Amino acid sequence: GYEEIVWNDLTKTHDVLIDSSTGMPLRYDYTNTSLPAGDIEIKASVIPELADEWPFPYLHGDSSDPFSVRVMHRMNIEGELTVSGLSAVYYWDGTINNGDGTFGNWATLFHQQALNAAGVSFEEAKVLRPYPSLWDGIPDNLPGEAINLRGFLSVNTTHWFISLVNGGDGDLPPCGQVNPTDPSSPVRCEIVPEMNTGESFGVRGTVTNRTNEAWDQDPIALQVDIDGNGQFMGSQETAYTQRPIMKDGEATFEYNWTWYSQYTAGTYGIRVDFTNNAYYFTGNSTNLAATGAYINVTVVGTTQFQMTSVPRLYRNTTTVIEARLLDNSLQPLRNAPVTWTWSYDGRSGVNYTDDLGTFSIPFQINPEDSLGNYSLQFDYEGNRLMKGNIDSQSVWVVSRTYVNVISSDENIRQSGDRWDFTAQVTDDNKTVTIRDSGGRELSGATTPNGGLVDVIYEGLDFEGVMHRQVVATLAPNAGLISLPEPQADGSHLCFYDGNGDGIPDRDSNGNGQLDDSESVGCLKANVSPLSPQILREDPDSFLPDGFGPVSVYLRFRETLPNEGCEVLEVEYLTMQGKWDPCVDVVGNDHFRVQMAYNANGFSLIGRTSMDVDDQIVYTSEIDPLTGEVVPKPMVVTGQLTDELGTNLTFRNVRVNYEMVNSPAGPVACFNGITDINGRFAITCPLSDVLAGKARVTVTYSAWDNNDAYRYQNKTVQTEFDVFSNSTLQIAEVGPFKSSVETFVAPNNGSAFPVLYLKESFHIDAILTQSNGQYVGGKCLNIYLDPQKNVRPLSSIYTRESDGMVEWFSGDPSQNPGLKGVETTGGELEGFRLLRVAFEPDINVPGGCDKDTSNVLNGSHMDIVVLVRSRVDLQVKTSWSYVNNNGLDTNDNVHGEIALLRDRLDLAVENEEIFFIREYWDSDSMEWVVEGRNESYTNEQGVASFDWAFSGRTCEGEPCSGDWRIKAYYPGSTFFAESSDNITHEVHYMKAKVSDQSDGIFTPTTIMALVIVLLGALVAGVMYYQRVVARRQVEALRGILTDTMLQLQAANEYIAIIFDCYKQLVKHFRRHGFMKKVYETTREFESAVRGAFHMVPADQLDAFIAIFEEARYSDHEIGPSHRDRAIATLNEITKSLALALGDGGMITRTEAHEAKLYGGLTKAGEFVAADGTVKQAGIDENQDNSNFKI
Repeated sequence: GYEEIVWNDLTKTHDVLIDSSTGMPLRYDYTNTSLPAGDIEIKASVIPELADEWPFPYLHGDSSDPFSVRVMHRMNIEGELTVSGLSAVYYWDGTINNGDGTFGNWATLFHQQALNAAGVSFEEAKVLRPYPSLWDGIPDNLPGEAINLRGFLSVNTTHWFISLVNGGDGDLPPCGQVNPTDPSSPVRCEIVPEMNTGESFGVRGTVTNRTNEAWDQDPIALQVDIDGNGQFMGSQETAYTQRPIMKDGEATFEYNWTWYSQYTAGTYGIRVDFTNNAYYFTGNSTNLAATGAYINVTVVGTTQFQMTSVPRLYRNTTTVIEARLLDNSLQPLRNAPVTWTWSYDGRSGVNYTDDLGTFSIPFQINPEDSLGNYSLQFDYEGNRLMKGNIDSQSVWVVSRTYVNVISSDENIRQSGDRWDFTAQVTDDNKTVTIRDSGGRELSGATTPNGGLVDVIYEGLDFEGVMHRQVVATLAPNAGLISLPEPQADGSHLCFYDGNGDGIPDRDSNGNGQLDDSESVGCLKANVSPLSPQILREDPDSFLPDGFGPVSVYLRFRETLPNEGCEVLEVEYLTMQGKWDPCVDVVGNDHFRVQMAYNANGFSLIGRTSMDVDDQIVYTSEIDPLTGEVVPKPMVVTGQLTDELGTNLTFRNVRVNYEMVNSPAGPVACFNGITDINGRFAITCPLSDVLAGKARVTVTYSAWDNNDAYRYQNKTVQTEFDVFSNSTLQIAEVGPFKSSVETFVAPNNGSAFPVLYLKESFHIDAILTQSNGQYVGGKCLNIYLDPQKNVRPLSSIYTRESDGMVEWFSGDPSQNPGLKGVETTGGELEGFRLLRVAFEPDINVPGGCDKDTSNVLNGSHMDIVVLVRSRVDLQVKTSWSYVNNNGLDTNDNVHGEIALLRDRLDLAVENEEIFFIREYWDSDSMEWVVEGRNESYTNEQGVASFDWAFSGRTCEGEPCSGDWRIKAYYPGSTFFAESSDNITHEVHYMKAKVSDQSDGIFTPTTIMALVIVLLGALVAGVMYYQRVVARRQVEALRGILTDTMLQLQAANEYIAIIFDCYKQLVKHFRRHGFMKKVYETTREFESAVRGAFHMVPADQLDAFIAIFEEARYSDHEIGPSHRDRAIATLNEITKSLALALGDGGMITRTEAHEAKLYGGLTKAGEFVAADGTVKQAGIDENQDNSNFKI
């Protein structure tokens, strides 16, 4: 043998493999099968580096191009096919004379033992088989040319055993053309077995290599050429794949195959071969062939008749009956003859199938033909590849039943009403396509002259779900059907139990259930008369809601020969959509009638009830968060129910309203939907609506809610009182007819309108509802100091066009008394309260009468006005020194003026007057201010000045000596600035010296005059002290009064208290009660008690506590603190008035006013059930107010 070597890449040499057991080199025998089968690539190379001897070190290596080599093994596959012996095998018989000058054809050979075992005669088996012969199974007895089959064919008692042809075999069965009539057809050397669809065959054999040794290293596959293209490819044509199994030293294989029905009739190629057969071949070295064992098998198929329709035949019609002839794989048999026979009169014929395997038979049924069930037989003889078949089809000659509704009750029904119909049931009158009523009446429940009609009610519930119920099964009587008449004892109901044994009287067999035959002619549901309550309680009800549309179906049950619908299964009744299979039946409109709910069916209409809640409507309310008055719509609420008290949920309800006696038309509200409880709450905006009476219309429309066939429409009309909170706004207050003046408080910036005492004034105001709509034609009362004046100053009606008032006190048509700003209780100037009020609930003496409509709540607006007096300046002592009456330098200039109220001529006390000094500048030709004297008026309103005349020296410079002094009043809080200043000139005139004779001033007169002057001086000093003390008290009262009025008009509590403190300190320092501003709190208390010695001690304690709280407390200051401070200041002011002798003044208090006025209802107020007045949006339990500092 040969040494086995391997290449060592490290040493670049070949190493001889050594046997590890013997230590000797391994040797092997070379054969051409030692290489594995497959494709290899070979590349030849010369590598000089591997050799050391010359000349290899001096040579360059080289390589050839790679080339492919396929290594193939010679293999032998021998096999044998086993098939049933009941079928013939085909072989080539070259001795057969074809009659056309050619010899040779395919003959058939039958297995006698297998036919005998199966009980099949040779005569039966050889039908349609070419050149048949019978063989007893003994090889020497093979008939004729079949003797050449020895060695290729063997049998046992039941099967054929046929050798498969190997491509390398030289010994083959007889050869012949596949199609002897086609000279170009291929020649095959084989035995072809015949098999029937559904039969199986087996293949077994062995695999050897070229040395005839068993070979099991490569898988073998059984393949069937299903598509007949001569190739075995794909998974569908490969049945089994596995390696041969070694058995008794042989590599064996064994497979089986079944011809299922999906395989069409024909001849199929069978092969057993390697799965990778490209690397194997068979045959000797001079004649190579592909590996594999081959055989062809002819499959004989079965046939079947398939009815494309199972028609019914009708009298006086011609009907085409169609059927198809198919093989076992459902492939059509084309141009095949089919013989048919009609059992009624025995007529027959032959028809041929078309390309689809279909054949048609026209049938004409005469009007006189009898109704009944007949048969139509089909016969196909078969051919060499197809077995024959005989089939029979049952065909009815029928009458198409006609159901015709003659009459029905009206389709609008209510609780307690009956609904019934009358229909006629006849045959088709021998005119199957025409619906006419001239046919024979059906009568009774059974065939052939009767049948049953199911009456089905179909209702629609609230959710759009269909519910169906068979309410009756009726048998026609002389062709007529109608619902059973209701009986007083209920015996018209199928479940009537007259004897009270718990079993319906109709249950004749006592099985506890009403069979179909036991419930004919009675009502299966209590629907006569119609009761919504009963329908709701029935679990199988067609109207589970009690109301709704109901379509009625009359459905004739088929009782052949009377055509109709098949019996309806119960489960079909609950299906939605297409529920009745009968609608697919041709001509179902003859025997299945739908009576639609909106035609000749019916709708059970329920009576609806609508309750609209009564209410009082307000056009506004108070926002609980902001406290502002906001518009409030009208919300119409109520409940919608049906006559059974069921809430009608999720229904649209429409509301509109119109104000009674209003020119405007109806106003539509927002759309509303009832909730789960049937309640609705619909918002109606009340913008631009005047208070009054609203006529509200609430409508439930069944059409809008898709309830037109379920409920009645309902409309309810009611009236609501519409109340509104009025809002009165003072737009402008000012003197005269159109002037406007404003006083701005210097301490807090509060602005107050200014009016003038004893002068006319005007008021512009507007009255609106809370929704902003103006209110015209309403009477308003005008008050000035309503706390003291019971009667209004005047009254006026708002304009109809815009709700405005433009009132002027000087207009006699508006204010007949022509009174302007008058004194009140002796009070002259000061802060006063002006009120414009709409008071519809009371009769005001001297003002407006009670409002008759009483739908608009009252309101008022208060505004604090500053009442001033205009003043006049009058000369008491002239300071005019002009011309020859001029003064010399340093002469005293003395002048006095009186400050008087313009309309009352009363003196104005303690007001500062400016005496402004001016000189004439001849250079600039103008008067130049040099200085001024300031003086306060006394009790008589007189203010004076004294000035040493500067002569011709003006501000240190020489001048002409012409001076003038102007008396000017700048005005104050309660008095207007003077408009008529007084100006006198003072001229320079050099003094002249002259002698005088003795006059009246003698020593005696001088002494008397001195005595008189001393007495007057003492009296004057006493009077002056009294006047000064009185002025101090009046100044204190003025400070407290101002503080009290400011507290009433503004909410800057701490700022006002500190301003009062600063004024008091200024007063105390001026009059000596305090020495410096920064004295302690106790020193300030001492000064207060010293200055207010005429005030009771308890009032002073409360007064001092006000300042301490404002200065030192850290808690929140609220309205209660302000009211307490105002009360304390008012009491002290009264004590000061008593000290001045003013205690006789009569004043009104709130106690008096409360008994004269009725309570006004402000915006947002309403009277609670207990009689108390509540303010909308205000929590009365809340301790803290919204007042802030």
